[in-house]
Amino acid sequence: MNPTDPVLIRLSELRCVEPRADLTARIRAAALPKLELRRVHPVWSWAVVASVMCYLLWAVHFVAAISS
Repeated sequence: MNPTDPVLIRLSELRCVEPRADLTARIRAAALPKLELRRVHPVWSWAVVASVMCYLLWAVHFVAAISS
C-alpha cells in the first residue's frame, strides 16, 4: 500500500472515539472470569529445553569449526 491508496486516505479521515466508561467496564467484567491459566504439558517444556540445547551445541560446534 502507498500514501495514495484510497483505503488509507479514508482511514486517516476517521476520528478516534473513546468507548464509553460503562461499556469498557461491562466488557472487562465479562472477560475477566473467562481468563484462566492453562498448565503447559511437561512434554512441551522438555521439547523447548531440548531444542535450545541442540541450538547451543550447534553454535559451539560452528564457532569451533570456523576458529580452527
